[in-house]
Amino acid sequence: MTADDMPPVRRNMLDELFTSFSLVADGTYTYVCDMKYDVSRWSRSAVERFGLPGEYMAQAGDLWEERLHPDDRQVFHDSCVALFNGTDTTHDMQYRARTVTGDYVACTCRGIVMHDAEGNLSYFAGSIREHGLTGNVDATTGLQNQYRYFKDLQRLIDQHQHAVLLTVGFAHFSTVNNLYGYAFGNRVMQTFAHSLLVNARDRGYVYRLDGTKFALILPDFDIGYAKMIYTQAQRYLNGGAFKVDGHPMNLTLAGGALTLDSFDVSAQTVFSCLDYAYHSSRHEHEGDLVVFDEDDFAASDDHMRMIDKIRSCISNGCRGFELHYQPFVDAESEQPVGAEALLRWRDPDYGLVYPGAFMPLIENDVLFPTLGVWILGRALTQMRPYVEAHPGFTLNVNIAYAQLKHSDFIGDVLDLLDKTGFPATSLQLELTERCRVADPRLLRALVNQLHEAGVSVALDDFGTGYASGELLQRIEFDTVKLDYGLVKDVATVPNARIFVSHTIDMARELGSNVCVEGVETTQTRDILRANRPTVFQGFLYSRPIPAEDLFATYA
Repeated sequence: MTADDMPPVRRNMLDELFTSFSLVADGTYTYVCDMKYDVSRWSRSAVERFGLPGEYMAQAGDLWEERLHPDDRQVFHDSCVALFNGTDTTHDMQYRARTVTGDYVACTCRGIVMHDAEGNLSYFAGSIREHGLTGNVDATTGLQNQYRYFKDLQRLIDQHQHAVLLTVGFAHFSTVNNLYGYAFGNRVMQTFAHSLLVNARDRGYVYRLDGTKFALILPDFDIGYAKMIYTQAQRYLNGGAFKVDGHPMNLTLAGGALTLDSFDVSAQTVFSCLDYAYHSSRHEHEGDLVVFDEDDFAASDDHMRMIDKIRSCISNGCRGFELHYQPFVDAESEQPVGAEALLRWRDPDYGLVYPGAFMPLIENDVLFPTLGVWILGRALTQMRPYVEAHPGFTLNVNIAYAQLKHSDFIGDVLDLLDKTGFPATSLQLELTERCRVADPRLLRALVNQLHEAGVSVALDDFGTGYASGELLQRIEFDTVKLDYGLVKDVATVPNARIFVSHTIDMARELGSNVCVEGVETTQTRDILRANRPTVFQGFLYSRPIPAEDLFATYA
């Protein structure tokens, strides 16, 4: 049957519905299908763009399916069958469609079924958005990109809509690029992207984020569905089915998930919390899915609101932040020889907040480099008079991975030294634990540049997490700081004492000074002193204190 063969009343309703949908679907291709006669009307722009027979088409679903990428046809076909047999009433999916030039473009198709007064299937109407026309598509995978992701996420938050969010990414993907080249790596990304689309089907949205990460938004689902999708993805990658150009691939995933439910915060705050869960999966849980709101560290909605407020403070000149300083002393004389700057946040609602409550959640945030520059600038400004009055006194400032990988990192350090007049030889930057996931070549280059400027560098938290003796072999650190967890049992556990003794000897033989953190008792001090460390730091000598108290105590 053609449109001309339809009863006039049905043909008029088809046209009226098409006109109405076209008015409210600006920037998209509109379609309306009379489900009783399977005759559709489509936008003229879609007809010309995709080489369709005309604005009015019979069995339009079959004609459109022929224009979809072969890998996307079955999912589309199954959705159409479900619509016409009454199983589903909505259509919401992503696919690639072939234009008249033969190129495939990424599209999102959304539609809804309308029933007549008796409850029978009557019309199916919706729109198709081509992402290439809006700048929201990732060129490599054809998925919606991170710009669209943040837009959609903010919309869900504003509407207080329940959804489950999932971030997945490859660990150690650089190996693929190194072995097979970047073109092959792109095909790996494309193949995996398609598998996520198939798994999510028309129940959620899939996005390509930065690097090798992907995101899914799953409206109206619980966390169990996200866990199922993640498990399916892991099995696909490790079960022998994942092949690219005939090459079987065995890749490792990491994943973080979060339940979105009436949070009155920004999309970027939600993403920071989700990204924390992802990095925890990658670095601490061997690829097991980490669910943010199942983690004791981040259990409450109030905690997320606090993070949102902290981000707002960073955006407004780092309002509410302050620095305290913990001295470190010469291991023999126990005289202060330096102090470490430690961040605090003070707020009328939350009081004085220590970095452990927020740092892991914002360390990968786009705003963190701004906070890092503030910390360094504030420390240099506050401590310059004291350092000038006490030659040889060293200021230590922590550097996070987000700062280290920033292209302007060295420039920021040198610029702040110049602006504050702080002597470079009195500054020591501490590379925090996560910095050690960086490429060793990058770390070595940065450390060499800092040394050339007169700035010394410490390897912090040695003995935890990512700490590696390999870095000590490759990079000349001025100081190695032994973590409290490494030394806390030296007074009671003989093996711990032996391990710490050998660690101090190794660091000293490699030319580094040794700072022992967490010295809390005279017994621990006396045991450690026998191993000839350089300096001690801990509550035995002082807790972190405001700058004015430091100046008064050690005048």
